Amino acid sequence: MYTTFASIIAMTQMLTPLMALVLYATMKRIDPVLLRASTSLGANNLRGLVHIYFPLSLPGVANGVTLVFITCLGFYVTPAILGSPRNLMISGLIGKQIEEMLSFGTAAASSMILMAFTGALFLIYSSFSSLEKLWGSK
Repeated sequence: MYTTFASIIAMTQMLTPLMALVLYATMKRIDPVLLRASTSLGANNLRGLVHIYFPLSLPGVANGVTLVFITCLGFYVTPAILGSPRNLMISGLIGKQIEEMLSFGTAAASSMILMAFTGALFLIYSSFSSLEKLWGSK
């Protein structure tokens, strides 16, 4: 308790289902005939998994990582309860600037920087990956 490690463990536990759902949605759409075809062409199960199934699921991994990272940026309560006061996340720092220091300008500037960073991250991600690639539509 009251360590950075405890905060990381709690956030991982809370965000694992989100990542699992994104991966499940992507992997469910992969055609199982592809793995059977690789087996019929002489590849063992591990080779088919590494060379066929894993590359087809990479858009889901990228979507899940981006979604989880952007969600992590806004975590406020979990790190405040389980983490130490010395190690603040950006949302905790913004909250501290408003509640304790009454520095509304600094908090507003920090919030705008966080929003710009999140928007830029999303724009960079959307330029490399798209929903068409995730869902296999044309």
